[in-house]
Amino acid sequence: MESYLIMHGDAELNIKQKEALVNWFKEQYKGEKKIERSWTDLIDNKKWQTNVETTEGIDRMRALLKANRNVSDVEFMNKLGEDLMQEIKTIFAKCTMTGLEHEMLHQYLKVDIHNIQGFIEIKQLNEGDLQTMQGMILNLERNFNTYHNFFETAQND
Repeated sequence: MESYLIMHGDAELNIKQKEALVNWFKEQYKGEKKIERSWTDLIDNKKWQTNVETTEGIDRMRALLKANRNVSDVEFMNKLGEDLMQEIKTIFAKCTMTGLEHEMLHQYLKVDIHNIQGFIEIKQLNEGDLQTMQGMILNLERNFNTYHNFFETAQND
């Protein structure tokens, strides 16, 4: 009956069981923050609050992507990636957000940062790669277009 769940209010773990439980938690989490919420999971339908610089940076990236949809060559992709990454760096440098909203913004940007880094690192484009890159640009643009559905500039900012 070792596996039997104890359901009584007077049930207690002994010292050995407590140590085993604590060690299990340490092993599971290893100091990393586990976020159980997605940036799309708004609380009471209230948008995540951001600072002005974040919203301005996202809007500049949207404009860059809209103006640069037609991939022409490697240099084009590298330059677009560098321009987008500069906006990301500016957002991070000027970020004043804290807590859960800060974590949600990072979660929102995580995949995009990876894709933007890929633009910078690409060395050669084949015929099929051009279509793939155009698709990646459109996906980034779509994601940045969702920003205002989930984030807004804080009123006191």
